[in-house]
Amino acid sequence: MGIHPQEEIGQIQLADGAPAQILGTITLTIRVRHRPITHTFSILPTLTDAMLIGVDLWARLGITLTPPCQCPANPENPACSLTHGLATCTTEEDSRLQNFLRDELPRFKDITGPTPLITHHIRLTNPSPIKQRYRPRNPAMQEIINREVEDMEKTGVIEPSRSSWSSPVVVVRKKDGKPRFCIDFRRVNNVTEKDAYPLPQVTATLDKLRGARYLTTLDLKSGYWQVPLAPESRPITAFTVPG
Repeated sequence: MGIHPQEEIGQIQLADGAPAQILGTITLTIRVRHRPITHTFSILPTLTDAMLIGVDLWARLGITLTPPCQCPANPENPACSLTHGLATCTTEEDSRLQNFLRDELPRFKDITGPTPLITHHIRLTNPSPIKQRYRPRNPAMQEIINREVEDMEKTGVIEPSRSSWSSPVVVVRKKDGKPRFCIDFRRVNNVTEKDAYPLPQVTATLDKLRGARYLTTLDLKSGYWQVPLAPESRPITAFTVPG
């Protein structure tokens, strides 16, 4: 097309007062109401729309704001289009948000999976059961194990088993120092068919996020409980506790 952007490093101020980095500029001739206008545009890495028209070009085009909607008025076409970007909450809105989170979030803490979309199957290279003996614990650690087992049985994520498989229970510390109930499945993993599907690469993920202004995460409670086990695979995950 013969368009040659000019490299330029700098910043401009958007309508909401926020600064925006400039990657370059380009001079284009556009037609508005059959009238050709040559104007220099700034190139920005991220925008809510394909193009934003600044007040300098508005003045050249004879566009004025029409209160109270503060939208451009076009004598030939009275319709206007508004772009709603992200904005900082007002004090009242922030208070309403905090009240909502305080009142509603506790209701979600007891909601668990599993998802109905998939069932996990454990495929073995050697079907011979692996049985490991229970390792004695000190009374304080055993109390933690017993409490966790009772809670998991009440919520339905585990069930009594007469399986010939058995993996040992281990208790590890989280980052905050609280105990985490775990099962040592390393010997089971040794006889499990490996999935050749490639794991996501950090660099590829970061490339997809390039230019993003807002990032968030979704932390699923006890992620391993979110996907149900196939009935025939459940005996493989058995563990033993005294009593």
